[in-house]
Amino acid sequence: YEVEEGRILIDGVDYKNYSKKDVRNNIGLILQDSAILEGSIRENIALGEDISKEKIEEVLRMIGANKFIDSMPEGIDSKIEYRGENLSTGEKQIISFARIMVRSPSIVILDEATANIDTETEQLIQRALNIISKKCTTIVIAHRLSTIKKADSIYVLDAGEVVESGNHKSLYAKENSIYRRMYDAIINN
Repeated sequence: YEVEEGRILIDGVDYKNYSKKDVRNNIGLILQDSAILEGSIRENIALGEDISKEKIEEVLRMIGANKFIDSMPEGIDSKIEYRGENLSTGEKQIISFARIMVRSPSIVILDEATANIDTETEQLIQRALNIISKKCTTIVIAHRLSTIKKADSIYVLDAGEVVESGNHKSLYAKENSIYRRMYDAIINN
């Protein structure tokens, strides 16, 4: 979609000054529902690019996905069924993260990427997020506050408007903040 108001700057330059191909090649997107194709784990991570088996295995181990890979009969060459029906939601997300990490984009956007996963997989994704965020700009859209707690900047939206912003510490310090109420509600449940 084209911007209707305001501007989007990438390193201080309006994104319209770049070709759509350049913008798309430098953005990695991880959605709540991962797009998984029939084929192998390796093919799903490489997506037609020439990425070595060693590089893919290195990235998977870097994010702590050893258990996932080691549990597969043929490692990263194990076959995936149509739409990943033989994988858990968490395993699909691990593949999505590895896809992004082997490409090293400048910007990574996670849109509710931790919404439907178990605690163990969330820890793997947190680890991957920590690695990714050191190398690029990371935008995380999430309801799960544990996913954003370490963010440099958190924006709290209400009815599509930014109503609070800051890091976890500053937002939590405000006694009547929406963020603090949400965080306390989660901790107390």
